[in-house]
Amino acid sequence: WSPDGRSIAFFADRKLKRIDLAGDAVQEIADAPIGRGGAWTTEGSILFAPSTTGPLHRVAATGGQPAGLTTLAPGQNDHRAPIILPGGRHFIFYARGSATARGVYVADIDGSQPRRILDAAAAAVYAPSGHLLFARENQLLAQRFDPSTLTLNGDPFKVADNVAVNRG
Repeated sequence: WSPDGRSIAFFADRKLKRIDLAGDAVQEIADAPIGRGGAWTTEGSILFAPSTTGPLHRVAATGGQPAGLTTLAPGQNDHRAPIILPGGRHFIFYARGSATARGVYVADIDGSQPRRILDAAAAAVYAPSGHLLFARENQLLAQRFDPSTLTLNGDPFKVADNVAVNRG
């Protein structure tokens, strides 16, 4: 969803597309052969994973030439599932790769160096309660996360057992 709730961006036909809910035609924004998540910023751009390999990209929500946003670190295969955090300046994303390189990372939308905040089996979700929800060892866990300091607080706690993880 766009920040104003008037448009939706989605992946279809190997493209990142947009439709305004007022009934306008679907607009192609960028190539995305195998889209792996996107997030719309308050500044009018979309962060997205265009494929199953490589970094995240950023493109104007009206279309244009996408630019690389993140850079793969040694041991990483791809970055995916970006989520904009409250305040609109930072986002989290999941990096697939080796045990020491995979996990949930936080970064500034200006493209600065991401920082790993936790090891997880798949992407995390930020909940309005101020928690990150993530999977580890077939459990759904939650841990307090402060979006203003970009830090985890306290210990993770179990929300559910025997969860299936889609590693995409």
